[in-house]
Amino acid sequence: MMQQVLYYTLFCCCVLLGLKQQANAQDTPIHIQHQAKDFFVAGVNLPWNNFGWDFGEHHEWGVGYNPNFFEEAFTELAAHHVNTVRVWLHCDGRGNPEFNEDGFVTGLDDNFFEHLDDMIARAAAHDIQLIMCLWSFDLTKDYTDGAGQYAGNHQDLLTNMDKTNSYINHALIPIIERYQYHENILAWEIMNEPEWSMKIDGAGNVAPKVTGSAMQRFIGSCAAAIHQVNDQQKVTVGSASIKWNCDLGGRLIEGNLWSDKVFKELGLDPDFAYLDFYTIHYYDWMKKKLSPCIYDITHWKLDKPVLIGEAPAREDEKLSFSVYEQLHSSFHRGYAGIAFWSYNANDGHGNWNAMKDVLKDFGELQPVRVDRESFGEEVHIYPNPTQGTANITLTYEKLNHVKIRVLDMLERPVYQNTIPLVEGFHQEQIPNLASGFYLVRITNDIYAVHKKMVVH
Repeated sequence: MMQQVLYYTLFCCCVLLGLKQQANAQDTPIHIQHQAKDFFVAGVNLPWNNFGWDFGEHHEWGVGYNPNFFEEAFTELAAHHVNTVRVWLHCDGRGNPEFNEDGFVTGLDDNFFEHLDDMIARAAAHDIQLIMCLWSFDLTKDYTDGAGQYAGNHQDLLTNMDKTNSYINHALIPIIERYQYHENILAWEIMNEPEWSMKIDGAGNVAPKVTGSAMQRFIGSCAAAIHQVNDQQKVTVGSASIKWNCDLGGRLIEGNLWSDKVFKELGLDPDFAYLDFYTIHYYDWMKKKLSPCIYDITHWKLDKPVLIGEAPAREDEKLSFSVYEQLHSSFHRGYAGIAFWSYNANDGHGNWNAMKDVLKDFGELQPVRVDRESFGEEVHIYPNPTQGTANITLTYEKLNHVKIRVLDMLERPVYQNTIPLVEGFHQEQIPNLASGFYLVRITNDIYAVHKKMVVH
């Protein structure tokens, strides 16, 4: 009897410790707040119809905006329950904003707002939220031979504070002032994958490159300008990998280049120079040690919600994680959402056909946002308590490589089995066990559920 009391006391302590750890984990914010609600991004990248030329007028090619393209795309995306779309505006600068011969930004042409107004209105009509990505690392590359004199070569915009301010004052602030109260703009992303244009370890594969501090100063200055117009506007940066967006240390982690501390150390005003949430990208070159499909959000020990802003969507057996696994793991592992690459980029990294059915099914199951503990609700143990034999049922549309383990209170396995595929419903019978308290763990490479079981 004394031994059973001891086991019960130990079990209760483990449960309380787990609850405490769970509470502490929740100190890491996991939700983006949008329209006063927790918002999970089930998104798609619709980066461009014409790269860098969708809004405004190219100095040689004229107008590139096609309202039919955006209308057809938003109609298709909304029909598959996509709630957020990431759209690129300036890209490398070939079509907007306007530059003078010395590389200073002078404003936005007469067509820019007309085109952007129309695109945003079409998104709103389909209840789609927008992440507006302003620049890409391409702004330091030289595309002038094929795309005109303003296509890239804008590294001075990053390194020269006077030129930075010309962009902020003549383009960025007018954009934010015009759309600061629009309910369908989720966030402003200052730059896509800035690390590729930076002189930093493990990156900087674009020439010419700028120093890390120059890029950080530019991004922090733009963030401050947006927040000074309206501190309710959300700002982020599309980091190329989590390796440049956290301070865990280790061989693969380079440090958080986009923290509040970094901007403050550059002398920027901490009241305005900050990101509202982090955005990371994940592709297979990063391997599993940097994968959000492997690690919960709490693993990275970050102080803001984390959106997976790009992830591959291909019908490819060599892909480390399927579209289904990426979408559901982002939800259950506590990320703020995921936006797949891409609707139409045609670059081999993803396509609409590979993602559309998965997004539609997800939207029908979880139309707004479901409690992330719902994964555990699809696992049932009965009877519990039991006199000996118990049954574990799993109900999932499709789940690969499921491991069931039953552990005693010293965490010694007393039963274990691996199920290659759960498709629909699976029942596992646990044979007679000695009286006591047990932990039941159901896991695969993405999900983990822990439940308790009592045998009298």
